[in-house]
Amino acid sequence: MENAEIINLWKFYDKKLEESLLLNRKNAEDITKIKAREFLISMTPLKLFTIVVGILWVIFVDILILNVFASASPYFLISAGLHVLLTKVAIVIYYSQSVLIRRVDISDPIIATQEKIARLKSSTLWVARLLFLQFPLWTTFYLNDALIESGNIVFY
Repeated sequence: MENAEIINLWKFYDKKLEESLLLNRKNAEDITKIKAREFLISMTPLKLFTIVVGILWVIFVDILILNVFASASPYFLISAGLHVLLTKVAIVIYYSQSVLIRRVDISDPIIATQEKIARLKSSTLWVARLLFLQFPLWTTFYLNDALIESGNIVFY
């Protein structure tokens, strides 16, 4: 073999190697996008389940409030009303999260996609904070005027 043939073979091999590397990079990018999209879509069933259960819970508590409105303690009505209000806000946030999950397009620019995912993460933290606010309401529904009037320093 002559030097020219060796150089031509080398260039040909170099070209094929570069094409192979480009194909591998594109495949790796596509696989990453598919995995990210599947991860986001896997969140949707849990969000929808939470929305359905939340709506059923809100309907139940609303009916309960309406049925005992005349005879219930004002502390119960306030506690249950705030509980339902916080649950309704959480349902709206979960719905907006499910819409945001569907809107995330991995083929968009990285900054836009990261911004949507950051909003999703932030709203998840907000809904956890809101639902955490319900804990005190579970301890105030049983209060009544007699208990408030006769309470001591430990009670307050």
